[in-house]
Amino acid sequence: MNSSYNAEKSFIPRRHNWLKREPLPRGNTVLVEDLPEDYRSDQKAKEYFDTLIFNRPVVKQAAVVKKTSELNYSIRRLRRIEDSITEAKAKNVDYRELERQREAVANLVKEQQLSLLKSDTKNLSTAFVEFASR
Repeated sequence: MNSSYNAEKSFIPRRHNWLKREPLPRGNTVLVEDLPEDYRSDQKAKEYFDTLIFNRPVVKQAAVVKKTSELNYSIRRLRRIEDSITEAKAKNVDYRELERQREAVANLVKEQQLSLLKSDTKNLSTAFVEFASR
């Protein structure tokens, strides 16, 4: 246990020095995992650190990571359709149906993006927290 303690003791000052050299916002942003379920929104994560952890305003902003698997699937689908359009054009083949599909999937992507921005239902337990100062 002594070697673990000594390693941590020497690591902390090196980490602090490294963070001081980093440009902002990188130098004052941390990735936090396992946020309590009641604090899994941008505003609630900020409140969690400002009130429960530090008991004073210290967070500039917090951004909770979202579950984006559905959006990622739609984006991949859109790219495949766009690739098919490019191939159809190169082969001088009618691609009007592909264009209709592309438009429908592009609209779906926009809807999914807006839904993620407006809702906290897809929030995960991880957040990027940017502190107001180092």
